[in-house]
Amino acid sequence: MVPSHVVVGFPAIDVTRPLKYITIMHGGVIDGIELEYATNDAETTKFSHGTSHRNSDPYVIKSTITLGDKENIIAVSGSHGSSSWGYRVLQLSFAIYDTRTGRMRIAGPYGRGRSDLTSHPFHVTANGAFVALGGFAINTDLGR
Repeated sequence: MVPSHVVVGFPAIDVTRPLKYITIMHGGVIDGIELEYATNDAETTKFSHGTSHRNSDPYVIKSTITLGDKENIIAVSGSHGSSSWGYRVLQLSFAIYDTRTGRMRIAGPYGRGRSDLTSHPFHVTANGAFVALGGFAINTDLGR
């Protein structure tokens, strides 16, 4: 029987502390994101979308958010819109809540929000904590 705090998948994600690290590659827009999840067997698994942290482009900034043992992401905000690289997430920020201290911190903004036209803001809150992030990108490991 699978414990109630485990999301079944390949591999299963432990929802009591799902995210350990988020690395964001950004400049004018969000170029890529890498997520490291805690699994139910006390290991970790990584997923990459877009540009990798191994990218050598000097204009791509790499920022890593480390989540403490009692920290959860409770909101994600940012903007999206058309850019010279196509339709992109332009900027991201994360609201992180520490369940031990009751304090909240904001990580970001990441990305300069460069848009060819009007950018569109978004804000998503969790009823509890975010377990995972998703979108329409495929899992990649691109060095570009």
